[in-house]
Amino acid sequence: MFPNATRDEPTLRPVQRLQRQLRTLFELSQEEGKDAETAAAAQALLDAKNAGPYERSLANQILAQVEIDRDNYPGAIGYFEAALEAGGLNNNTYFQMLRNIGQMQFQEEQYAEAAQTFTRFLE
Repeated sequence: MFPNATRDEPTLRPVQRLQRQLRTLFELSQEEGKDAETAAAAQALLDAKNAGPYERSLANQILAQVEIDRDNYPGAIGYFEAALEAGGLNNNTYFQMLRNIGQMQFQEEQYAEAAQTFTRFLE
C-alpha cells in the first residue's frame, strides 16, 4: 500500500510461547461486549516479560480499539502511538495507524498535533 515508504519494515517474529495469549486476545477483541476482558488480556500480554515488539504493538493496537469503542479518542491515540513505538508493525499497518492518529487528533481539535502527524505520514 505504501511502496515509496522510507521506513524499514521490521521482520515480524511472534514469540512462540505467547501464541495462545495472542489467539485469546484476538478472539476476545472480535466479540461484542467483551471490552473489559479484551483490555485485561491485552494488558496481560503487555505485562509478559517475554513479549516482543510484535506482541506489544498488537496489544496496544487492540487497547486503542477498546478506547475507540468507549469514545475515548485521546486514550486511543495514546495506545496507537505506543503501538507504533513498540516497533512490531508492518508498513501497511504502521502507516494506516499513523493516518488514523492524525484523523483522531484533528477530530479532537488537536490541530498542531494532527499537522505534525500528517507531515510525518507524508514524509
